[in-house]
Amino acid sequence: MTSGLEAWRGKRVAFIGDSITEGVGSEKAYHEYLAEWLGMEALNYGVNGAQTDAMRGFAQRLRREHQDVNAIFVLGGTNDFNHGLPMGEFFATRYDTVNHNGETVVRAKREWVMDEKTFCGRLNLLMSEIKRGFPQAQVVLMTPLHRGYAIFGEQNVQPQELWSNAQNLFIDDYVGAVRRAADLWSVPLIDLFRESGLLPAFGEYARFFHDAETDCLHPNARGHERMARVIAAALNAIPAEV
Repeated sequence: MTSGLEAWRGKRVAFIGDSITEGVGSEKAYHEYLAEWLGMEALNYGVNGAQTDAMRGFAQRLRREHQDVNAIFVLGGTNDFNHGLPMGEFFATRYDTVNHNGETVVRAKREWVMDEKTFCGRLNLLMSEIKRGFPQAQVVLMTPLHRGYAIFGEQNVQPQELWSNAQNLFIDDYVGAVRRAADLWSVPLIDLFRESGLLPAFGEYARFFHDAETDCLHPNARGHERMARVIAAALNAIPAEV
């Protein structure tokens, strides 16, 4: 069995996400670098402005168009944060009876919360769609990037990450939920929030983003290349198929 980065050569890999995966603000997206370096086929299912509820629809479209994918990568959450989506919970707990070693006992039981109106519920819905729809594929979650200031019009001004959203939550709260989802849904995590090194709240990192004055949300080609290097390093230890 081929291992390491060579194992990804020739594989068909889908990338589900928002504007960053679509490649807004850059001449070349991170998955295009990966396709070039690793010799894999990259399928782009990134749409500008997408939240995680829309990404479930992207997964359904992927299943209609390409059943034979080897891996699926998901990068989302930053737009859910920006729109002030409530966090919610991954589980609801109730008490019920169960047979344990031949004896009926009362125990707490967790049930998945499938709720489009909360971030944790949306993550559950999305991961359930992907894990059940593509049991043969390697699934990888990626955390959002840090957020810098951006102004896309009078009605679309996005403060940098030192500001909370309408729920009084910060971007790292949503990042933490993505990390937790990787644990609960048994998928590898590539932590771009931690490991990419991109920190657009500081002007010194503006050279990795589309425009220092108006768009420090979307990485430029240099920023995407930096993301791709981090992802490639992680792929060295992640199986290309299951």
